[in-house]
Amino acid sequence: MNYVIGQQIRLIIPPSFGTRQLNEQTGYVIAIPQSNQVVVDIFSIGMDQFTNSTATTKPQILAIGDINSGLINTGRVSATTTIPGSFINISPA
Repeated sequence: MNYVIGQQIRLIIPPSFGTRQLNEQTGYVIAIPQSNQVVVDIFSIGMDQFTNSTATTKPQILAIGDINSGLINTGRVSATTTIPGSFINISPA
């Protein structure tokens, strides 16, 4: 898992898992208590309970944007270029 505190995410919850109110909700990662857990700032009090399902489409948490300033390798070590802000968020709002 590569999530970091402050990263924006979107939840995808298929109908068979309950909690349809959280489907397509966006929020930010506010804590990472374990290597396989994240805490997000999405208010969920009063929503339907999440339930396990045998559905083939699983619930997902997706990163929806960042400010990527990684290196772009052109194949030659001496020609590595940095492109700040090279990620464009095209997720639906």
